[in-house]
Amino acid sequence: MLRLLLTAALAAAVAAPAAPGDAAAEPAEPGEVRVIPAPTRAPLLERMTAEQCPELAPARAGVVRRVAARSADEPAPVTELRRTCSALRTGVATLLRHPAPAGSCAAACPDALRNAVSGARERAVPTAQPGAWTGGTTACTPPDPTGGDGCVTGATRHGVAAVAAAFGPLGGPVIRSAGCWDAHAWNPRSDHPQGRACDFFPGTAGAFPDADALAAGWALANYLREHAGPLAVAYLIWQGRYWDPSVSDDGGWGRPYTSSVYDTSDVTGGHFDHVHVSFAQ
Repeated sequence: MLRLLLTAALAAAVAAPAAPGDAAAEPAEPGEVRVIPAPTRAPLLERMTAEQCPELAPARAGVVRRVAARSADEPAPVTELRRTCSALRTGVATLLRHPAPAGSCAAACPDALRNAVSGARERAVPTAQPGAWTGGTTACTPPDPTGGDGCVTGATRHGVAAVAAAFGPLGGPVIRSAGCWDAHAWNPRSDHPQGRACDFFPGTAGAFPDADALAAGWALANYLREHAGPLAVAYLIWQGRYWDPSVSDDGGWGRPYTSSVYDTSDVTGGHFDHVHVSFAQ
């Protein structure tokens, strides 16, 4: 039943005409984002698609963003995820304009949406090998690739570029936000004010991650661990666990994270909402 509903939604996204009164889709240049009419019925399903695909949340009143084509700097699996979200959202809207028999979709569509998006996220796990940092120790010089006012080292800038190449652009569906340079007045010994550390948030900052964000965070942490040598990774912290190349797994990934500065039970202090990476150079 779920497969039939999903197939119908995807088919409807491609084939069905817009309902009378819907705004016409704005034209899109190749590689750009197309603006299409937002669904206007069934708030439950609208909320469900927005939660599963937040990058497709309303861009402005009455419209949503839809990926029209892969951008040059976006990995193909991430593009597939974005296009899957878009097609499902559009298909649900079309089904709601032409409803199926009462009760046939209300309980099943959310599961179909969730399963389809989760499958696309799993396929977005990177497989490409990153290029090695060969520039040695460099000064901390601007700009911060995450948009901060400070500086980062060459190895940090290289590491951020490798993460974006593997998981998609920062602020995208896999890594929702990131920050590198920060004054860290409460912890001046941190690597952040030295430009040698970054925090990557797979979900909402300040909140414990949901299942999808947790999976994305582990994929990123494992990617950085696997490629610690070529990326000059000094250490990682994620989900209350610490790892560096000298650490053996102790009761899980790495060892328990301890700190005299942070409350390790806190969502941010314990690094439950973000993956911290420090670079050796």
